[in-house]
Amino acid sequence: MKPLNEMIKYIYPILVMALAAVSCDKEPAKGTGQTGDGTSSLILKIENETVPETKSSSTDSLLSGDKFENLRIWLVSSSDNSVTEYYSANYGTENGKMADTISFEDVPRTSYKLYILANSDNLNGYIKGSTITSDFADATIDYDNNGSAPMPLSYNAEITVSPGTNEISAKLLRTSARYSIVVHNHAVNNYLAITKLQISSISPDRTYIFNHDYAAPSDAVFNTVNSQSISGIAADSEYPILDKYVYEGSASSYDMTIEGAIFSSAVTSVSETPVIGSQTTTIHTDNEYFIKSHYSGRYLGISDGNLTTAYFSENELKTRTDIANYLWTFSGTSSTTLRNVGTGQYLAQNYGTLYLTSSSSDADTYTKIKKGGTIVLESEYSYWYYRYYLSVDYYGNVRLYESYYYSKQEEWILYPYSQTIKGNDGSDPLRTFSKTVSLNYIDKYGSARPLEGIHRNEHLTTTVNVFYNENTGSFEMQTENWSSVNGGASFN
Repeated sequence: MKPLNEMIKYIYPILVMALAAVSCDKEPAKGTGQTGDGTSSLILKIENETVPETKSSSTDSLLSGDKFENLRIWLVSSSDNSVTEYYSANYGTENGKMADTISFEDVPRTSYKLYILANSDNLNGYIKGSTITSDFADATIDYDNNGSAPMPLSYNAEITVSPGTNEISAKLLRTSARYSIVVHNHAVNNYLAITKLQISSISPDRTYIFNHDYAAPSDAVFNTVNSQSISGIAADSEYPILDKYVYEGSASSYDMTIEGAIFSSAVTSVSETPVIGSQTTTIHTDNEYFIKSHYSGRYLGISDGNLTTAYFSENELKTRTDIANYLWTFSGTSSTTLRNVGTGQYLAQNYGTLYLTSSSSDADTYTKIKKGGTIVLESEYSYWYYRYYLSVDYYGNVRLYESYYYSKQEEWILYPYSQTIKGNDGSDPLRTFSKTVSLNYIDKYGSARPLEGIHRNEHLTTTVNVFYNENTGSFEMQTENWSSVNGGASFN
């Protein structure tokens, strides 16, 4: 098995477009002879979808997610949802399989729903004769998909048993996707340190056991993914900074924020000291800001998924572990979006109703900071032009007012926030940076489009290219657009 950094190729980014095996397809069975009156034989040939043809059969080379240690099969009548056939096997860790063949005899000729589950003890109690309900078909799972072994695998399809011996090929899919980020340092003669890499709302907190057209449960909570910090990435070299299993789901866009510094020496670690600047009315798109109510003295933030305000001392602002949830960035200096640093969510409104969204395309792009510190969300509906003023009441509740009352309730104070970075050798960086970009893929017409979904069993890799010109001090960061997906690499 190749090491991870060899498996992740320098691909001009990767995105998921399709999988070879498609669950939930109608699959006719084939055969030549019958076994009894109105019954037939059914042979299931089960294998892992992503087993490379050259893979060794030795169990020593099988990685978590590449084999199944236990297996259960439910053949469910489409007419009354009863379990016509049930199979269960426990192969054990040492005898885990990459493929197996299971046969059923005297199966009534009709239509069925076929469900297969490996490496999971979920859905216990459903046996031959049981009735399958939505609790079974729509069951979800929230296993620790970055620490447990082996990974659950599943398959579901509609089949028809015809006269004769029916053979069905069932390719199991991992219930997770794998997402990797590689950072490539193009800064000649300089070293790169990454202090933060965050992808907003990329992974639901659980997934369906059986494929639902790659959708996430409707009430799933999407989590922000953060990478490790890394220092000392040498010039013209790359480092895999993130390698994580995530559940499948979709969004109108995915945004990635990357922060770090360029050093002239090979620092092995960095330290960060928080710095809160003076009150300002000038916005810089590269800066992060605390937004404080002039009326109540509370800071605007997000807590438990809701927009909120809270009191903090300056020392608390520098030391709280969740302080990023009270930091905001602006995408422009006139018309702008307002994005929360900690959660990656944006401020938005619909006909005066304030809400949060994880999609930059759904965010209110007409948010403006007016003279005096008022924050205005502007909209145009059917030729009517509306202004909604962000306000906070006596109890700290955040709301929108359609007109301006010339009250301190509508005024906010901006405080820039930054961190002083030093290398472990005491050196100062040549340049620090913070940038947020949308992740894209290349469609079949060769055009770049926003990434809108991640599917189970797929391995996606983003390559982040960092450029720095030491003569001019100019910095640039690019994320390569995905053009294909790797469905054949082993999940380690």
